[in-house]
Amino acid sequence: SLLYFGQYLESLKNLNLSIELDSNNYETYFYLGEVYFKLNNYEESIKNHEESIAKNRYNIFSMFRLGEIFTMLGKNETSLKYLENALAIDQSFEDAS
Repeated sequence: SLLYFGQYLESLKNLNLSIELDSNNYETYFYLGEVYFKLNNYEESIKNHEESIAKNRYNIFSMFRLGEIFTMLGKNETSLKYLENALAIDQSFEDAS
């Protein structure tokens, strides 16, 4: 994956193309959120991770990332909500505890 090789702009282009082809794929929104996170664009990262959760309400990985972002932004109550939701779905999810 281009994302893991640090080719973020190329990843954005490909992920946006993927959304044009299938806007219901929650994983595409997750990865878009990850690219924006790596680019320190937290507003876009939040938007895409929230869309990923809207497409798959069991997506604990987006919940965890949102918890992390909101902690970084000093919004601890919002962060806690996402982390608690992730743990409610999967109690073994160590990153959220």
